[in-house]
Amino acid sequence: MSTGQPKRGFFFLEAINALGTAFYFNFLFFHMGAQFGWTDGGNFALSATHGFFYIFAALYAGKFAQRRGYVRALRLGFAIMAAALLAAGLLPGAATQIALLIVWTVGVCFTWPTLEGAVSDGEPPARLTRMIGIYTLTWAGGAALGYFAGGALIEMLGPRSIFFVPAALHALQFALTFTLNLDRGNLSSKPAPTNTNANANANVSPENPALPPLTPRPIARTRLFLRLAWFANPFAYIAIN
Repeated sequence: MSTGQPKRGFFFLEAINALGTAFYFNFLFFHMGAQFGWTDGGNFALSATHGFFYIFAALYAGKFAQRRGYVRALRLGFAIMAAALLAAGLLPGAATQIALLIVWTVGVCFTWPTLEGAVSDGEPPARLTRMIGIYTLTWAGGAALGYFAGGALIEMLGPRSIFFVPAALHALQFALTFTLNLDRGNLSSKPAPTNTNANANANVSPENPALPPLTPRPIARTRLFLRLAWFANPFAYIAIN
């Protein structure tokens, strides 16, 4: 995917995804307590189960997106999520809810890594931080809206709306992958160009000014930063939830 191709469609899908996933996952724990008498311990175990399956499903889904392309991965993920939540709204039983949460989790893994990869792919270093910043704000805004509006929607539409509303949003996302202007190919096979002086000077123009030089990044420090991120991210999600 080249940097010139529009990526607004991916951000739009990301916003809907954040809204739907936050509405379902945040209020599922309240639903399990109200419907089945689950305590905080049971909900903690349910959340840990979600995280356990997410780890391995995300590894596979990321490789799938690299091999088969962003759009195919997104369509598969949205279809799985919509089907799982539709079934969760129709089928009773705590064991059924656990099983369908796992299925939904697998579907989720085909969306978040793919969306972040899609908005990052092909971006030069000078634009990459900006794209990640927009991605983060979009995710946070959609999730906040899902959490903020969730209580009112449940009161207005009933407790099963935690399944049917996100299922409808995921179905909408699936349909939008056929109508939005999205890249149809795989990940770019060409690495991003390095910002050497010669390369920068060759691209100088009023429309495409020279990119700033890259900040030196020692390999040892970069690896340490990456390992710290791997360690910190799970605890960040624990704090969020």
